[in-house]
Amino acid sequence: MSALSVPPHSIEAERSVLGSILIDKDGIIQVANLLSPIDFYDPSHAIVYDAMLELFSRNRPIDAITVREVIDDKKELEKIGGNAFLAELMSAVFTSANIFQYAQIIKNKSILRKLIHAGNEIIMNGFDEMTETTDLLEKSEKALFGVTQTFIQNKLVPIRDILNARYEEFAAIHADPELVEKNSISTGYPSFDYKLGGFKRGDMVVLAARPSMGKTAMALNFAQNVAKK
Repeated sequence: MSALSVPPHSIEAERSVLGSILIDKDGIIQVANLLSPIDFYDPSHAIVYDAMLELFSRNRPIDAITVREVIDDKKELEKIGGNAFLAELMSAVFTSANIFQYAQIIKNKSILRKLIHAGNEIIMNGFDEMTETTDLLEKSEKALFGVTQTFIQNKLVPIRDILNARYEEFAAIHADPELVEKNSISTGYPSFDYKLGGFKRGDMVVLAARPSMGKTAMALNFAQNVAKK
């Protein structure tokens, strides 16, 4: 097999991203919106990253133990080579400082692979003499459009997944209100904390109401309460 036959990929970058997340619990925040499991060339890496995203969506800590637990629950631990594989990933990097740069390398390689796939599909369309030319052009455009929309598609998440994750989070807060102080920043209003769970890293909070309803005053109160602590 020639070098040109091997799809573009970077095993080193993939291992570095996963290792960075394992040694830095906040590493996932920098790459979650950029990468999806399908962007990883190595199937074992995709399994590990999928487990990390699941933990992140459930607001659970990400480390070798929790990742192993998720993978084991899915009966996929043997597919990645067991506990030793996670240990190898942790030793792949010494710092998570460059995690975003590694993630960009993975994303670029993934786009190139998708471009190759789309190109092959377009070539096959060119050999199809039985289908109307207009239909072939439409299929070819869709194949290429799928590549150009990669970044947008990766940011779309089913609302069902979001609601399930938030429901578990709210249930835990209602059972133990002190979790707000442990896992987030209090708004200063217990009733808001009880319903929303406080402010969390990576969240975008939208304060919406009709004009002259006190949005600015409330936002300033939030800021003042947080600054006091």
